[in-house]
Amino acid sequence: MIDGRPCDPIGILASTIRRTLIALRATSTGLTRHLSLVAGRLLELRLVWMLAVGIVIRLLIAPFTSWTDDVYPFYRATMDMAGGLDPYDTSFFTYPPVWAYILFPLFTIAGLIADPESFAVTVSSIGVTAEATGMLVPTVTSPLFNFILKLPLIGADVGIALLLYRWGSDSFGPKQGKTAFILWFLNPMVIWVNAVHGQFDVLPAFFIVASCLLLVRRRFVYAGVAFGLAILLKLYPFFLLVPFLFLALSVERKASTGEGRGWVLRPLLFLLGVSGMLLIVGLPLLSTSFVDTVIVRRGQFSPVGGLNPFFFLALDVWERIPLGRAFLLPLPEMISPYLLILPLIVSIWAGISVYRRSRRRTARPGVQETVALVTIVPLTALYSALVLVNPQHLMWVLPFLVLASARWKSLLLPDHHRLTSRPPVPLEHTGPGRLLLSHCCLHTAP
Repeated sequence: MIDGRPCDPIGILASTIRRTLIALRATSTGLTRHLSLVAGRLLELRLVWMLAVGIVIRLLIAPFTSWTDDVYPFYRATMDMAGGLDPYDTSFFTYPPVWAYILFPLFTIAGLIADPESFAVTVSSIGVTAEATGMLVPTVTSPLFNFILKLPLIGADVGIALLLYRWGSDSFGPKQGKTAFILWFLNPMVIWVNAVHGQFDVLPAFFIVASCLLLVRRRFVYAGVAFGLAILLKLYPFFLLVPFLFLALSVERKASTGEGRGWVLRPLLFLLGVSGMLLIVGLPLLSTSFVDTVIVRRGQFSPVGGLNPFFFLALDVWERIPLGRAFLLPLPEMISPYLLILPLIVSIWAGISVYRRSRRRTARPGVQETVALVTIVPLTALYSALVLVNPQHLMWVLPFLVLASARWKSLLLPDHHRLTSRPPVPLEHTGPGRLLLSHCCLHTAP
């Protein structure tokens, strides 16, 4: 008897066990949360260390490496602007103007520290090799010049890595975000192009990634400004304009409450940002030789090379064949302008596909599928139409391949539960877009 009531030892034991289990559950929940916080902090700490290692590697090799044939036009542009000329007064700088505008203040400050005449030196001993191969320039830039030139490229490298980590973590989880970070920032090809070669294709790639992320977050005007800056660095984003417009349209429709009011305004806001940036920077250049130097130059025939359908024409054997000299060698120059119709058609198809998929009531496209359609597919078509595709040009598509690949492996290699609990989808129900995406997955899954 306890307080005049009959004693129930079984009930007391059950109550004690129940209370103990509740206490253990609360303790385990708190411990799990604590361990999750610790794991998150350790993950961030590892990323900080990897970020530091990647930056140190780039800073160590940047001053002492360059590809003179590509860096020399940048050197001449900075010297011309220091002498009061615009970058298009000579024929050396043939890119849109923002890269020159980035270099000018940097080397103006550097000119206060060191003599600008020390930024480069002509090495006569490599003149013969340069003339024989056409791959070198005897003017070699100094370590200080190389270091300053590559600082914006390293900054863009860091920016893309952080954007991929944030985007990947928000879309797929911290582990996939970390994977995207590593695949980009510690990628030997990325390090070589930006810290060794010295080409600036990573800068427009950064603004395209930022523009795509801003569109997904429905910051349409800012996305347009970033897209306009990308165009003012390189011209290739023109082929992504239509898919991005459809993406702006699709994102708003997918996030709307169903009434559909105001969704047409979103692509217009994006275009406002793009056109505003182009007008602000481009209008002052109309009185210069910008159009002839940049637009016409890009529309003309470039040397054949790299990964393109005409790579075999770069072989010297065609020079010794009369038919090759008469017909095959001029072939890229004759048809290359018409080949650009292909990426335009693919871009329109990709944009329409994104819009149609966003209107599904169920099974709307995930991040990887949207990114593939908006960027990877049009850029792949553009590569197939260009007669010159150099390694640095792969910087345009590589961030999106890295982001999409964070989930493609799980799509290609589903676990046993998914295989046994879900019937297979017939191949004829996949559609051409799904087949194309699957083909991309096979070659890009890490």
